Amino acid sequence: MILIEMATKLKTSVTLEIVCKNQERTKHRDQLKQEEKDSENRLQNLWTEKNETEISQQKELKQLDEQLEMLKQQIVNDKKLLDDRDLSSKQLENQIKQKNEEIVAKKLAIMNDFKNLSIKHKNFEDKLVNYLNECCNKLRKQNEILDQTLSKMEKVC
Repeated sequence: MILIEMATKLKTSVTLEIVCKNQERTKHRDQLKQEEKDSENRLQNLWTEKNETEISQQKELKQLDEQLEMLKQQIVNDKKLLDDRDLSSKQLENQIKQKNEEIVAKKLAIMNDFKNLSIKHKNFEDKLVNYLNECCNKLRKQNEILDQTLSKMEKVC
């Protein structure tokens, strides 16, 4: 009789211990899932920000191209105006030279803007890659901990 009671208590104790450990594993797994969801949300936000940055850069480049085209058209219009007024060739050359210098300055500004935007884009991509690597490493570590816990549970059972 005493042996039966002891066996029953031992089974109850082992069952409670298994239930507790299962609850801990479930809680840990839920926590890992939540962290994974949070990481996915952060990744999605970073990805959206990257895409918005690219779109913004494309719009800026398009605007700069439009400005360049406007300047070219202005040069053509000014040249026609000068021809119509019969200005001397020296005056015309000076104005063309000045407009060409303006075009060169605008081209340099566009190239500098593009270079700066490319650097920003590269930095953003580097940050995104680093973040992804950190998330992967974190998940690997958590999976290792979970695997260790599972192996301990299997040894106990």
